Amino acid sequence: MKLGSARRLNVAVFVLVAAMVAIPLLTSADAIWKKFGGNESQNGRTSEIACETGDQYWSFFTGNFNFCSPAIAANGEVCFGSRNGYFFALSPDGDLDWQFDAVARVDSSPAIDSFGNIYFGAGNGLVYCITGPTIVATQGTLNWTYDAQDTVYSSPTLDNDEYSVFFGTDDGRLVSIFSQNFPATQGTLEWSLLLGDRIFASPAYRYYDLAPTGSPAGDIAMVYIGAELGLSNGVVYGIEVTTDPATSTLATVQSVYPDVGDDPIGPVDSSVAVSDDGNFIYFGSKDGNLYCLSSSGYLQWSYETGGMVDSSPGILATGDIVVGSRDGAVYCVDQTGDLRWSFETGGPIESSPAIDGNDNVIIGSRDNFLYSISSTGAQNWRYMSGYHVWSSPVIGKQPGSSGGPMPLVTTATIYFTGADMRLHAMSEDRGAPYFLSRSPDDGDTGVSKRLARIIFEIVDNQTDVNRESIIMLFRGEHVYPTFELIEADAYRGWKGTYYCGDETFDYGEEVTVNVVACDTAWESNCIDETYSFTIESSTKRPALAPRELKLNVNRPSPVEIK
Repeated sequence: MKLGSARRLNVAVFVLVAAMVAIPLLTSADAIWKKFGGNESQNGRTSEIACETGDQYWSFFTGNFNFCSPAIAANGEVCFGSRNGYFFALSPDGDLDWQFDAVARVDSSPAIDSFGNIYFGAGNGLVYCITGPTIVATQGTLNWTYDAQDTVYSSPTLDNDEYSVFFGTDDGRLVSIFSQNFPATQGTLEWSLLLGDRIFASPAYRYYDLAPTGSPAGDIAMVYIGAELGLSNGVVYGIEVTTDPATSTLATVQSVYPDVGDDPIGPVDSSVAVSDDGNFIYFGSKDGNLYCLSSSGYLQWSYETGGMVDSSPGILATGDIVVGSRDGAVYCVDQTGDLRWSFETGGPIESSPAIDGNDNVIIGSRDNFLYSISSTGAQNWRYMSGYHVWSSPVIGKQPGSSGGPMPLVTTATIYFTGADMRLHAMSEDRGAPYFLSRSPDDGDTGVSKRLARIIFEIVDNQTDVNRESIIMLFRGEHVYPTFELIEADAYRGWKGTYYCGDETFDYGEEVTVNVVACDTAWESNCIDETYSFTIESSTKRPALAPRELKLNVNRPSPVEIK
């Protein structure tokens, strides 16, 4: 049924809610990558520029398979779950900040609201809300759970005001519950709709600002989601939801595709992506097609690939649509359904694309590689992980200046989980720190008068040198130089100076110095280098030639005494 049709399907669900309540004002900050697909429209796109080389920055071992995609909080924490039942929060440098025991496997990708609350589903049928990184003292603690009574694979989505949380269940229901930000009724049911037999997909949300005066009166909000019907058919719904859950809770099915008279489609596990203007929605199907519908549910076009399309579409800034297929190819289709380009990988693709600010497409394949593909379909780079890359990558935030010099690595890190039981962080080629200068240098001969001075400058041209990581050994003994910060446009690091008395070495002896230093990833890139030189004493003087006696002509002649 189509929006505006005379046969409008008027299925509504009401749930009694409390009288209108005041919503507290809290300090908020938008997450960097809010949920599966990056945002409520699930277009998979960010304005951040992703790393331009396929080099691993760090990886974190979870102990079990990881199928969900991470979300990235406003403070840069990378949040995701694992099939071992734990939910993890990692720092941007790969350190474990905290973990939460969800008891059952977590395949649902998390959603993070602007107050840092994290929502995700689990295999025990519970949807969890835990405190995120905005409240340091309580982060990773449970706020509440909601019993959905069946497994939740779907990634939750929040509405425009972050009062409602939408998700699908394995028994085919679309459920809305009140979020942590809705007073008095947090974590309770708002409404539920039975849409099919199973829902793996994540709901997309779109707020349509239709009021010309800016008043919310007359605006509408839509949730779009696909479902499986049996083993061979699928369906996609457009559901109008309330724009003000404080006064009413209403969900009305406005469109169904395929409708009566339409050809059937295969099961839909692909999540819907909504176009930037809100006029079109895109999704894949197990029948091998990428579909485009109008926002009111009418078929615009379909593009046939060579395999099932479980990958969810991403949308380039140009409006072109990108999706992976189980035939092993990535397809880019324009807004009329014509192929722009395709890119072949070595295995089936179930991963969904992440798209950076230059329209580079980041996507995984079951050939064990993560790929970066340009907007014209050329490979930028690929990275080989330990096993299949089923999950969908996400893109972090580019480092910015905080009053000091700009970071040397200025592109955003890419994160993805894999079937190798790890979360991987991809960044620029972060080479190890290196010596800018040494005095004395290897093989030199230095000169000392009782007190020798040894100087080294160790820098990195892509990130900072970790001051705490620098270790110096002089003749095998741990010593403690003084340090001075080095800051330049092309590199940053530290100048170390060590003074040693001549009682600690022998003049003319070959002296050995060992320096260890790491970048700010600590263990990822380090230098461990030994060099040697000799020290001569400046007090040793060459022997002087004997002086020639000279007659003083001004001396008076001796007087003879008689």
